[in-house]
Amino acid sequence: MTTMQAAVFVTLLFIALAIPFIVRSIVWSRFINQMKKGNAQKALSILQSKSYKLLFSEYDQNWNILRVYISLGDYKKITRQVELMFQKPLSQRQTYQIASQTYFYFLDAQNKEWSKFLLEKIKDSNHPEEYEYDCMLYRIMIEKKSQDIETVENILAKKEKEVVKKEDSQEQIFHIGLLQYLLALQYGYQGNTAIKEKYARKARHHLKNTPYSKKAKQLITHS
Repeated sequence: MTTMQAAVFVTLLFIALAIPFIVRSIVWSRFINQMKKGNAQKALSILQSKSYKLLFSEYDQNWNILRVYISLGDYKKITRQVELMFQKPLSQRQTYQIASQTYFYFLDAQNKEWSKFLLEKIKDSNHPEEYEYDCMLYRIMIEKKSQDIETVENILAKKEKEVVKKEDSQEQIFHIGLLQYLLALQYGYQGNTAIKEKYARKARHHLKNTPYSKKAKQLITHS
């Protein structure tokens, strides 16, 4: 083989190796663009295409389908997809990723069985702070206990003092509203209507344009 032939061969080899990565990048960019536009059905069609299945792993496909369902807030589809994913072999990282991202949806739906199952997966993942926080959520939202009022008030006080970047401000406002909602629930369990409604009104304001604004409103006797 001459030097010229060797150079051509190496060039063609690099091109052959690069093509799958280029196509993968194009397919992924199409998916992300559809997600940003809120076109769930088009995003799903990309995930279910032959090219996506060829270029990405089965877990990647199932995980991103789950992401679409989460973006839609479709509890039934989230449940079916999580059930499907836990029927497959999963690494510890994958198990944690699924459990951490979907735990709150099952809490919110009052699904005790799935909430407890996912909480155990989070426990096994070696994220002790997250596990402790999630246990608190379980006590408040599933067991209807009010023993965490002081803890939530302390978290809320710290969260309200945090200085965050402008792009993170909406997430902070939502987190503040959620903590106020958790306090409203707990004071409600104690029968303390006045403080329950005080926090529910604050939560409703901070959770505006989210499903939790309506939930907070339901805790207020006189709007």
